[in-house]
Amino acid sequence: MFGIGILVKDEAVLITVLPLICLVIFRWGFPRTLIGCTITASVLPYAAYVAVVAENGYGPAWWSAKTSGIRRLLGVVQTTGFHSSGGGSLSGRLVAEGGNFVTTYVLLLVAIPAAWIMLRHGGTLPRVVALFYCASAVTLAYAVSLGTLEEQELYLLSIPSTIVVPAGITLFLRGRAGRAPKHPRQGRTQQRNYSRSTVALAGVLAVLLALNLISSIQWLQQPDDGFSYLLLYLAKHVPAGTVIDLAAGAPPPNQTDGGRYALEGIYGVGIWTTKPALAQNHVDYILAEWGPINEGYAFMSPSAVRALVSGARIVFSHDGRTYGRLALYKVAGP
Repeated sequence: MFGIGILVKDEAVLITVLPLICLVIFRWGFPRTLIGCTITASVLPYAAYVAVVAENGYGPAWWSAKTSGIRRLLGVVQTTGFHSSGGGSLSGRLVAEGGNFVTTYVLLLVAIPAAWIMLRHGGTLPRVVALFYCASAVTLAYAVSLGTLEEQELYLLSIPSTIVVPAGITLFLRGRAGRAPKHPRQGRTQQRNYSRSTVALAGVLAVLLALNLISSIQWLQQPDDGFSYLLLYLAKHVPAGTVIDLAAGAPPPNQTDGGRYALEGIYGVGIWTTKPALAQNHVDYILAEWGPINEGYAFMSPSAVRALVSGARIVFSHDGRTYGRLALYKVAGP
């Protein structure tokens, strides 16, 4: 599973293999041969992938993409995210999304003392789980302070937090229940306190579940399905093979936006940043995802995109939470 995780997202090596190496250093009860086998099994899928890529002649392109990604991870290059030029405010974004993700924020906060309890009072297995959580926390902390911080980075902590929180709370409650009372009266008081803690915890969980349910109902009532409507419009009004400029993308082999994956194979898609380039490549439409563009996730700045679409006519527009205004522009003829 670690190997597949690394294959899907290179950054996963920091929250999988790195904690395993720490286990060897801390000597937390696992045989070094077992840890070595786990690290080897984690690396093999990625090694097989690199071998296939190199065998098919894509080694230089792979190396270029990976070195570019490493520079972005380290923060040497800031092309996207909150630290990039025009990337927006992290605090402002957290506040704006608070209504939808309040349960996630609470989960992340509760995970901090839960991980501490597991490290201080847990056995070997709880401490190992907490170590993986700490690796995720350090990775996210680096992204917040120095690296490339993008909006989806909270998933690094969200997943381990869902494991750490129940495990930490269980250790805490078992620790309180396991303390031997010196007098019968203390035992009754301890039992009452334990019951109150259990009821309080159940109440908090019920409130969080209700908030999460409300958020889910809001998403069901107002689905963020702008691309679905866009594809229907394109199928009806735009012939296959038409050339479309993706103004929210980034040139390959770097990351690109969802528009390329939705349209590629049906339409001619690419990224052209000037009006002469549009004319030279016979571009008929420009697709702009104004949410990512205004938040600094696009290769082009917002002002550059506005200049590019000036004079073009909007033929489709849809407002949503993820993409902001998803707009399709018809390029004026020569």
